[in-house]
Amino acid sequence: MSEKRVKIPNSELIKVVEDLRERGYSNSSISEEIGARIDSYLYYDNFMSLNSVKQLSNLYGRDISHEIVSQPNRQNALKYKSDSLAIDGKLAELIGIILGDGHIQKNDKNGVHYLEIALNSTEFCQINRAGYLIKEKTNLKPKIYEKKGHAVRIVAHSKDLVKKLEDLGLSAGDKKQNQVGVPSWIKDDEAYSKHCLRGLIDTDGSIYQDTRGTKSYIRIQFSNRSQELLNDFRDLCKKEDIKTVKGGKHQIQISRSDIDEFINEIKPAKSNGLKLLY
Repeated sequence: MSEKRVKIPNSELIKVVEDLRERGYSNSSISEEIGARIDSYLYYDNFMSLNSVKQLSNLYGRDISHEIVSQPNRQNALKYKSDSLAIDGKLAELIGIILGDGHIQKNDKNGVHYLEIALNSTEFCQINRAGYLIKEKTNLKPKIYEKKGHAVRIVAHSKDLVKKLEDLGLSAGDKKQNQVGVPSWIKDDEAYSKHCLRGLIDTDGSIYQDTRGTKSYIRIQFSNRSQELLNDFRDLCKKEDIKTVKGGKHQIQISRSDIDEFINEIKPAKSNGLKLLY
């Protein structure tokens, strides 16, 4: 007879895992303690074995609410397979978003592979756009998690997706350490370049009104700790005949004379309503 399977409400499981993280546990160490991959239950809505629930409750220090289910949903994870990543403008924009505020992670040892995009909870347009692009391009339904400090994590778990993104020119791991840049297939195409610029500026970019005395200007700047990505941002703007100037150590600014052109050509979500300020 197979072991009983149970379902823990996702909101309850998220709270348990976040509390354990605050105590110093990682997803990997939690998995080791309960004898099962915690990510499979956080992100895939799979059913946990009764024994793993008992181990998790012991680790947490109190009983965790759950219900016994009649049939395990082992086939559920099959829908988390990306059948295609057709190259187009939407994919180029998604790559820009990932390069800006996202990353891909893979760990062949424990089988954890995922795409994550981190945004501020006030950036409603960017959150909706990122979620839409992931679903549209990968056939995955990403999970959205709110964390302390107004942070939002958009997560899509899939080994297949991570592999495809690597094939498209992205690197797993720390972007600063890897000094990531824009893939050549985007840089070589003007239309894709525009879409990628939109993704970059809507994540690691700032568009704001700068008021000094009686004068007011719209400022656009892109900030990133990858010098390679800063260079690529400047070069992509140059291809569009948009002039840039150096800002801070890790910053590129759009020349004041080309602000309108950048907004009209790139159409970043962060520029919505800015023309009312002129």
